[in-house]
Formats: sequence, C-alpha cells, structure tokens
Amino acid sequence: MEFCNRLYNEKNCRSVYLMATMVDLLKSSDSEGAVKASVRIINKIKKEILINFFYFQLCDDLAQEYDAVRKSYWSYIKKTIVNRAGCTECA
Repeated sequence: MEFCNRLYNEKNCRSVYLMATMVDLLKSSDSEGAVKASVRIINKIKKEILINFFYFQLCDDLAQEYDAVRKSYWSYIKKTIVNRAGCTECA
C-alpha cells in the first residue's frame, strides 16, 4: 500500500488501475478494525482530514472522471467502505 500511496501522492499518478488497486487493498484489509482504528487515531490527533476521505475521494474521482463507465460500481464500493468504517457522516 505504501508504494501505491507514493505513486498517487508523490508522482501524481492517476491511473485507473492504481486507484482501483488502492481501493481493493483497503477493501480486503483488516476491514472494520483497521478502518475504525485509523479513523479514531486521526481524529484523536486532529489531522485536517480523515484517512477514509482519501479513499472516498479516490472512489469519487474514479466514478466521475477516470472510470465513468463503472460509476455505479465505484459508488457501491464507496458505500461499502463507509458502512465498514461506521462513518455515516463521511458519505
């Protein structure tokens, strides 16, 4: 995941495959525990954004700009991540 984050952030890579891989990695990770813990930690140290916002933005970017053909799919994935995180205000 670190490699994907570096490509996305430092190299400004917006490949559909990279972005989809990042979403898949999050989806297949330690699900509820990892996502909820990340949200709690980031909220606790008062970062300017939630870690999930990055993934929500990836899904939105894919749905609207980079992979519009599968817009419904990316909306579904975003809802799945929101539900898994228990972050109803994040959607």
